[in-house]
Amino acid sequence: MSKISLVTSAKLKDFASQVVSKAGATANVSTVPPSCAYAAKTVAKATGNSPYAGVNATFIRAVLPKDPAGLDTRDKIDVYTDSGIDASAEVAQATNAFKLTVALAIAEAKKAPVKKLTVLVKATSKHTVLNSTFQTVVDEATAGAGVEVEVLPSAQAVNKIVMFPEEHPVVVTADTPTAELVADAFAGLFGAVHTEYIGGESATGGSSYSTVATAAAASLSAAGLSKEAAAINAAVSKAKGAAILNAI
Repeated sequence: MSKISLVTSAKLKDFASQVVSKAGATANVSTVPPSCAYAAKTVAKATGNSPYAGVNATFIRAVLPKDPAGLDTRDKIDVYTDSGIDASAEVAQATNAFKLTVALAIAEAKKAPVKKLTVLVKATSKHTVLNSTFQTVVDEATAGAGVEVEVLPSAQAVNKIVMFPEEHPVVVTADTPTAELVADAFAGLFGAVHTEYIGGESATGGSSYSTVATAAAASLSAAGLSKEAAAINAAVSKAKGAAILNAI
């Protein structure tokens, strides 16, 4: 039996456990990313008759620590600041994660056919300090980095990703609720692909039946269980939703 780590929603936790169990493995299923993760990376893998088949696109979202019993770090920064509470520790923590995230994004952009980094921001947001901190990191990291940088408000960025993904090979964003929603949409748009959490402990994740299943398959493959991973991927190809379980 091989132990793997999956990140998904509370609603899909049981489904994730069943998927890996039927494949002959066990999983540590969590609703939050590993505490050591600083970024979530989703890579397009559309194939077959998809209009996005062959598209080279990567979506990278910064990940800040979550607190199931209270405010997440991304919320504390602006809530504390607006309330006159010292948020320097949270800002420093976010800055460090943002630096690692943007460095990862720049490295990916340099490998892309079009050396370009698209920065997605929420134009109107309650995360003013968070977004400002992220933009400062982006400006400092990309100066002289050898990649083109385009900053786009979230609505415009989503439209461009849908219509002209080849022009935006790498998209990077801070950790905000909007960014999470766009990441989920990206995963579905480009072939129900899973998310890889970067930093320390290895973990994959998903937000739908298909992406959770492909996340499990990726983790099993990385653990050397290629046969079990292939069974899950074959099931995803044949079935949709919870019916994936019946196809494994």
